[in-house]
Parts: sequence; structure tokens; C-alpha cells
Amino acid sequence: MNISESNVRVSTNVIRLVGYGLLVLWLFDFIATFIPPKFTDPAWEFQTIGRLVESSGWVLIAFAMIFFGEDTYRLRLELPLLKGLSWLCLVFAILYFAMLPLGLANTWRLRNRNDVQAGAVLAQRTTPLNEVQTRLKNSNSDQELLELYKKLVPPNTPLTVKDPQETKTKLLAEINTSTIKIKQELDATRDANFKALVKNSVKWNLGTLLCAVLFTYLWRFSGFYRNLRPEVTEEW
Repeated sequence: MNISESNVRVSTNVIRLVGYGLLVLWLFDFIATFIPPKFTDPAWEFQTIGRLVESSGWVLIAFAMIFFGEDTYRLRLELPLLKGLSWLCLVFAILYFAMLPLGLANTWRLRNRNDVQAGAVLAQRTTPLNEVQTRLKNSNSDQELLELYKKLVPPNTPLTVKDPQETKTKLLAEINTSTIKIKQELDATRDANFKALVKNSVKWNLGTLLCAVLFTYLWRFSGFYRNLRPEVTEEW
């Protein structure tokens, strides 16, 4: 063996060793992603899919490094492991293909949940205003308006009401303005959340599809190892 061939062997083995290391590190992260599990929770499932997609680059690089060089400079003991990793690529391909419809379904579920939550917050914040508005509209005498006004202002606040009916009109206008402002704020928040949801959905669902295709390719490429015989491998 000349010096050049020795260097190639060492470099090849280092690449594969780093690939095994990256794969183990990714498996640690993969397991941690599902702890604690919250299946049927669309938010958790959606975020989990995103995390698996965003970390998939490491495992794809790991497999590419492990499969590098085909049967050159292989230990015979690697053969069962390589066969298992080849089938593992198929498992990951199926997993990522299965995550695609789940990601799309959770996008829809999260959109509906956000709409329901926004509606609940709107009702919570506007209900007191609506109650005051109703009481004001039903208060006709000046005495009733003054009593209601006393309940609305902070304690110990000096009353400067000259015309109760004019005050009623101003309060109704302020309530209407406040209600509109609350709706606009909630609409802006809901729109921002929806845009973020769509952005992540497109990124993660397309990433899921790409990962599934790449794992399928790795499985087909690594078919060489599934058919490899121990006698054709070499010792380090």
C-alpha cells in the first residue's frame, strides 16, 4: 500500500466515523423531540414536524457520509449494520411521507383553533362594554344616568356632569370606539398569527416532502449494501 492509498483509506474512514457520530447525535435529538408526547394536540404535532424537518439535514448528511465509498475499506462487521441503516432510510421515507397529510391537517386545525380563541378573547373583552352600552341605552332619566356614571368612574372622582344626556352620548361614542379598537387589534393579531402559520406550514410541508424523497433515494442507492456479501468487504 502506497502513501496515497493509505491517506485515502484514513480519510474515508474518518468521513464514515463522523457520519456514524452525526447519526447517533440526531437519534438522541429525534427521541427527545417526542418527550413528553402530546399526540392529538395539533400545536405539538405541528411543531414536532417542524423540528424533525429542520433537523433532517444532519441525518441526511450522516447517511451520505456513512454510505460513502460503497464497499471500499469496510469491516466485515459493518455489513449487518449497513443493511439495517439502508432499511432505516426506507422507514424514515415512509415516516416523512406520512407526516405530510398530518402537517396539512394540523395547519387547518390550528387555523380553526386560532379563530375560536380570537373569538373568545373578543367576547371576553367586549362583553363588559356591551353590558354598559345596554344599560346606558336603557337609562332614560338623568338620575339613572348619574347613578350609572358614578359606577363607571374611579372611586373618589369628582363628578363634573353638567348634562347627563350629553354625557350618555359621549360614553356611548367612547364605548363604540373602544369596541372597534379591540376588534382591530384582535384582527391584526389573528392575521399575523395566520401568516406565520401559513409560512411555517409551507416551509415544513415542502421540507417534509423533500425529506421523504431524499430518504427514498438513499434507500434505493443503498440497495448495494443490502445485496453485499461479507467476502467482498475489506478490513481496515
